Amino acid sequence: MERIRTIDVADAIRARISEALAVECTAGTTPTEFSFRSVHVTRVGGHRRDLVTDVATVSIDCRHLTSEVGADELSRDVDAVVHAAEGTMLGETSCYDVTTLAGPYQNPDPTNPALYRVSASYQVAVRMSTT
Repeated sequence: MERIRTIDVADAIRARISEALAVECTAGTTPTEFSFRSVHVTRVGGHRRDLVTDVATVSIDCRHLTSEVGADELSRDVDAVVHAAEGTMLGETSCYDVTTLAGPYQNPDPTNPALYRVSASYQVAVRMSTT
């Protein structure tokens, strides 16, 4: 029996951002140490729209060690890369649609107040695969 399952959308987004912008991309638990510029991508929810479409909600934090402007510029570059995935292959599957839910917006990190952070969240609709 074939099973229809989603890909790791957050990982595919991380790979796309890392390749396009040559920036460190992290996953999972928020790291405690950061490179000069970094991006953190986490799946925070989503839903199955139909039999073969996963609509993943991803949260993206763009961090810069020395500049609010740098964090904002990085977030705009990331936003462009994420939206450019629409209508292309994302990892090994088709990306149908990208919708901005919130952001990018300044989002100071209470555990790292010296760090500049800009956050955004997106819904990314992809074709699920069979196993």
